[in-house]
Amino acid sequence: LIDSPVPRFNLLQLDKYQRVSLQFSRGCPYRCEFCDIIVMFGRKFRTKSPEQVGKELDLLRKLNAPNAFFVDDNFIGNKGIAKKLLKFLRDYQRKHDYQFRFGTEASLDLAHDDELLKLFREANFEWVFIGIESPDEESLKEIKKFQNLRQDMLSSVRKIYSYGIEIFAGFIIGFDNDTMKTFDRQYQFIMD
Repeated sequence: LIDSPVPRFNLLQLDKYQRVSLQFSRGCPYRCEFCDIIVMFGRKFRTKSPEQVGKELDLLRKLNAPNAFFVDDNFIGNKGIAKKLLKFLRDYQRKHDYQFRFGTEASLDLAHDDELLKLFREANFEWVFIGIESPDEESLKEIKKFQNLRQDMLSSVRKIYSYGIEIFAGFIIGFDNDTMKTFDRQYQFIMD
């Protein structure tokens, strides 16, 4: 479609939207019990090439779209491939005067890789959605969200913030391990 000589009609009035969506990858390597991603799309990480993403950004740039949301299931599901794209995006942004402000979805282990965090900043990622789910270790074990148990979660959140990346966190109440105290624990974690 991008190279099509056929005239296109814009069905969307992009100036009425805060951000547009594009996608680089599908799949996630984790086995979180409640998540539908691995059921629908599998655990195999599949991606577009950086050049394809560049073509899509070229089109969005021509349409004056300033914000782009990478709707990937877990943008860093394969860190090596993600780093290649981030380097491409960093160079693309420099070439085009940082027209885009990016956001995406990733796992909390983003905090454990300084190179990834630096590349996110250099490519102008301003925010990331992260499934925190619960500050309760037993609940995280119950749902097999082991990636959130590798390091102290609050320290991980603070590290991501230290790179100027805002976190939109997802929380869940209602795991088998949860009690009425879970509400207070989540509230305190969020406040901290």
